[in-house]
Amino acid sequence: MKRNHVVLLCACCLLACAPEKTPTVDPDDGNRAPVKPEITSYQITVHQGGQRLVLRGGIDQEGKRVALVAPSNQRRVNDVDSAIAEFAVSSSVAEVQVNGVAQTSGVTPNDFRRDFAYSLISKEGDTTVYALETFASPQTTGLPVFYVDTRGVAITNKTDYVHCTLAVADPADPNNDKKIALTGDGIRLRGNTTMNYDKKPYRLKFDKKEDFFSLGKAKSWVLLANYLDPTLLANSVAFELGRRFAAQRQGDKPFVNSVNHVELFINDEYAGSYLFTEQVQVNEYRVNIDEDAGYLLELDSYYDEDNKFKVNMLPGGAENTRLPVNIQSPEDDAGANALPAIRADVELLVSRLTNNLQLDRPDDRYRDLINMTSTVDFLIINEIVGNQELQHPKSTYMYKDAGDPWSFGPLWDFDWAFGYAESGFTYFVDNKTTRFLFNASTNFRGDPRAGNIFFALFFRDPRFREAYKARWNEMKPHFSTIADFIGEMGNKLARSAAQNKIRWNMHYSSINYASEIAKMKAYMTTRINYLDGAINSSAW
Repeated sequence: MKRNHVVLLCACCLLACAPEKTPTVDPDDGNRAPVKPEITSYQITVHQGGQRLVLRGGIDQEGKRVALVAPSNQRRVNDVDSAIAEFAVSSSVAEVQVNGVAQTSGVTPNDFRRDFAYSLISKEGDTTVYALETFASPQTTGLPVFYVDTRGVAITNKTDYVHCTLAVADPADPNNDKKIALTGDGIRLRGNTTMNYDKKPYRLKFDKKEDFFSLGKAKSWVLLANYLDPTLLANSVAFELGRRFAAQRQGDKPFVNSVNHVELFINDEYAGSYLFTEQVQVNEYRVNIDEDAGYLLELDSYYDEDNKFKVNMLPGGAENTRLPVNIQSPEDDAGANALPAIRADVELLVSRLTNNLQLDRPDDRYRDLINMTSTVDFLIINEIVGNQELQHPKSTYMYKDAGDPWSFGPLWDFDWAFGYAESGFTYFVDNKTTRFLFNASTNFRGDPRAGNIFFALFFRDPRFREAYKARWNEMKPHFSTIADFIGEMGNKLARSAAQNKIRWNMHYSSINYASEIAKMKAYMTTRINYLDGAINSSAW
């Protein structure tokens, strides 16, 4: 059914004192009383920017809908979750209800963060239903809303935390609502390239461990901006693939980041649609290894951690061919003390992969040093989405507990995936649907970046390719339906994407969200079909 369009009016036209209470029933006009049960007038009064704001409802009697007028800006509306409507109904109405609760004009509060319906019960006992479309606002998209208050202090870098208070309001589940007054750390910028975009990514750090969305307690969390991604879903789709692979693992279940799309306000100003998820770190609910004896590493060409080293991948050791290893855990002095042992472990793996820099095929003993299923799963998922970050490498994690082999993950950072054109906001480029990042034919000598060399060498081993092919065919029924997930999430985020486009219109003005979702679905279907044919060919 076609939905009514919400009309935008300027805020100055809507600012007013609250009118006298509207009667619940329209008076007779002197001729005849309305026979049909109808809502004849409707408005709510909310508070925005310290002023009272009257939002009037446009009534479609034929379609039985009430559409609230939208505020003219995206600032926080303070009482959107408990606003009170003033309405009038025709004389044939005996009672008005919302979800079985009787409604009195000017008295009964409702949660206007989601659409709901009014049931008009006639004197004869019949029911007429009017759908209420909440006003178009970042607070009424149906997603949880994060309110960050820094008391006006700007968030300017990724070194200095700014003290703040955080409030979370989830219209779908009040159990997720919370308020945290921060007295220690707070909020700062995060990321490397993404930190320089207009829409900033953030890291939150609390004085004590906090739980959000029943994900387990931890101090550090992140808000990903998804600035380049016109679907807002690149990371979410990759994480969903990770969950599907993890569910089919025997024994160990690797950590995969959660997907929680939220609206973010900073000091009452709308910052956009964000993905709230876990910080990649050692934690019992995340990478669950021994904090003292286990290792969590990031392979990243930014090479910006305090404890780090590089390993030669090619004879001669040109700088871009050296594998950049950043130690994430252990941290600080413990990481510095562990560095020689960590370096020795990584160098042993590299020496066997390169066969002591011979580069023809790996020394078979490298298999003793890796979790084969973890490595295969990690590479398949990154291949499906076409994640070019691995070729540098950037944002590529690996970890091991004491006495265990290396595992790869968690999955992270998919800005340069899904057929990204490597500039602007263009994804799903056709010629990137039918190419491999890594297989037995990868020309790492022609593209001697450290990540390209490192991961291509696994495919020089026929045993590894056999394991990869077997796992692909085992998992194909589980990931071949990923387009359905994309469609469901696209519908869920449609309102949020519209608000995000208004906020960042300079960059998204030419983007049609529904079209981008369709492109992503088509890209994934085409890519999976191409990879499936190639992996199951005799040449594999």
